[in-house]
Amino acid sequence: MRGSAALLVAGAAAAALVVLLVVDGTRWVELRITDSVLLVQGSDTVVHCLTHHVFTSCKAPSTGFTVVGAWPITQYLLAVPAVALGLDDFTVLQVMAAVSSLAVGGMLLLIAFPIRRQFGTEWAVVLGIALLTSPFVLYSFLPLGEALAAFLALAFVVAACARRPGWLLLTGFLAGTTKETVAPFLFVLAIVCARNARDRWFPERRLVLPIAVGLGGAVVLNSAFNVFRFGTVRNLTYSAPRTRVPGVTIPTRLAIADWFAPNVGVVWFWFVAGMMTAGLVLATGVLLVRRRREPAVWLPPLAVVAVITLFTAGLSLWYSTFGWVAWGPRLTIPMVPAVLVAALRTAGEPMTSGLHWLVATIPRGAAVGTVVALLGAAQIGVVWHRDAIELPLVVDTACPQVLPIEQTSAPYFYGCGLHQAWRLHPLSLWEAARHGPATQTVAQFFEVVVVAGGVTWLHRRNRKGTRDPVGAKPTQA
Repeated sequence: MRGSAALLVAGAAAAALVVLLVVDGTRWVELRITDSVLLVQGSDTVVHCLTHHVFTSCKAPSTGFTVVGAWPITQYLLAVPAVALGLDDFTVLQVMAAVSSLAVGGMLLLIAFPIRRQFGTEWAVVLGIALLTSPFVLYSFLPLGEALAAFLALAFVVAACARRPGWLLLTGFLAGTTKETVAPFLFVLAIVCARNARDRWFPERRLVLPIAVGLGGAVVLNSAFNVFRFGTVRNLTYSAPRTRVPGVTIPTRLAIADWFAPNVGVVWFWFVAGMMTAGLVLATGVLLVRRRREPAVWLPPLAVVAVITLFTAGLSLWYSTFGWVAWGPRLTIPMVPAVLVAALRTAGEPMTSGLHWLVATIPRGAAVGTVVALLGAAQIGVVWHRDAIELPLVVDTACPQVLPIEQTSAPYFYGCGLHQAWRLHPLSLWEAARHGPATQTVAQFFEVVVVAGGVTWLHRRNRKGTRDPVGAKPTQA
């Protein structure tokens, strides 16, 4: 297959996959997921308080007292207007799921246009394959906030790479409301991405100011919303002592599991992202060794490594590190697309060299493509296979009962979680998504074609010696 033909076939298969997911996959997805159902109930409480002019410590009387909930304000901004219009709970969930679909579509558009212009077609193809073989295939149809959070964080980082002050202000404000703890991480990513060869340690003031104002405004709004629901600027649910993981050993094991455990790790649920993150770490090491006297070269990618490391460490201190009410490492994946783009911005040259090495020979390219396609099949199949979502929660003799943290001891709770994270082999993801309807098999076939066509195009392009100047040129020094 010629290179251009391979890319056309991959593009056609990707379009067919998206259509099939939208037309048939949506019929199989379960929308009534715990967090989203509770959020809609909390939105009823918000509407009650607003209509009764209650603007602090909001609670609505029912059989007892219904609390607003502790989720980020962005999700309430979607649900509350729908509830206020009188829509029933399931319709509100459908609205929220539709927004998730638009968010994933938005990420595809960002990859196809601004990211492709900034980093070249090669990386656009890689990131397109990454998204279509990731947990976002399922999350695009769920009423959870992960897809929207990922889109807004990615848009913010892309705006930083493009050095667009207006978009930085808007996307920074919106992205900062998707998670109360995300502002410092986004600030670092935006700063390193907004720098260019003429800057010293920080980008121009015209860029730093909208970054700071946008994220700062989000922090203020988050705090004001906490006053509305808790009566204090702190999120009392997130800061409760029982939500903190004790000691050092358990958080360390949770952090490792968050990336490497077969039932929850990013590496298995999103293999391309795992490889690119590993590439970032290796590229940072290469730059540090080869250009150790030039900190302006190696410090930006090191800052990106620090962001994903500290973000993972922060999650490991939270009692529900994995966010197990849905598929895969739910709480980690919203930050990953933004980190991958920041990685390309700060370590583009060595990462591009690594990509070329992977696809330089047919055996290496075929091996990588096979693993990506195999693990991606689970991400496609789970849309039609509701039981697969419950895979990490299946009990066994080592963990005979899944209990909330309030009803058991810390050793049992975290021991159960870690046991469930590691107890099955990685291919159990694929096993859990088998035996669906014919449309599932067709969708998985399209996914394989997307991966095969993309890898074939990358191999042929590399063999011809074609290079994307933007993706290979260092932009940070």
